[in-house]
Amino acid sequence: MTNKLLKNCSRQQRVVDLLEKEGQLTTSELADEMDMGRVRINVILDSLRKRERVESDGEVHRLSEWGVSANLPSNQKTVIRHLGKHGECTVEEISKAVGIDEETLRSSVNRLEKQGLVESRINPLNPKAKLRRVADGVDL
Repeated sequence: MTNKLLKNCSRQQRVVDLLEKEGQLTTSELADEMDMGRVRINVILDSLRKRERVESDGEVHRLSEWGVSANLPSNQKTVIRHLGKHGECTVEEISKAVGIDEETLRSSVNRLEKQGLVESRINPLNPKAKLRRVADGVDL
């Protein structure tokens, strides 16, 4: 069992390395490069997509743009993605947009701030509601 797991990890890493080198590849190109069938490549790609390491658009695959969030809990990933896509927002706005309870989300945002991934500033329209954004220098 351990040898099989190690083999799968090395295959996944090889796919990641190929995508990093080439930018994007089709399923057929990956199958040719890896010298294995499309079914096996799709199993590897599914695993990498679940871990958000790879994005696929039909038959074309590339590394995920959300590298910084790869190891974050799901609520924190949701916050980072939302802020990356929409810019500055209040916790209330994020909560309404993503459908997560505001108090739960607030604790995720506070953890992201402590990690230096999110910054806040006073909202000029409502000083009680801080505006949050992805911190400068964070490469999504």
